[in-house]
Amino acid sequence: MQGDDSDRPQIAAFPPLIFAGALGLGGLLDVLIPIRFTPRAYSAPFGLFFIGCGLGFAGLALWEMFRSKTPVDPRRPTSSLVTTGVFKVSRNPIYLGMVLFCLGVSFLIHSLWFMALAAALAAVLQKGVILPEESYLERKFGNPYREYKANVRRWL
Repeated sequence: MQGDDSDRPQIAAFPPLIFAGALGLGGLLDVLIPIRFTPRAYSAPFGLFFIGCGLGFAGLALWEMFRSKTPVDPRRPTSSLVTTGVFKVSRNPIYLGMVLFCLGVSFLIHSLWFMALAAALAAVLQKGVILPEESYLERKFGNPYREYKANVRRWL
């Protein structure tokens, strides 16, 4: 990647790859060692609800970032601090969307593996992506970001 490495967050890995890895691992574990939970009657409605919420959060966040003309890819320098739309509710709506989607899959296919991986995904995103992004945004935007951080929750 070209450019100044100091003008981008030093994330552990590209978030969509972390998300895809969690989904892939969940699918593999579910096939090899299926562990089921909850009555099936409740699985589909909860699953579809969480998947819908996940897609909604991520989609609305992408829209706000495109409107603000700031890169979605966290490996690129951020051009503006986005605090509008869904970013008024969560500082990390795309990552929240990923976790909710994974949780929704757990309910939809009745798999405890995906539920465990949703929790692991949240932990990996927080440690390897969100914390480095927050440090970067604080350095880049200073007080406006600190105020935003004080007023808006990280997840929900």
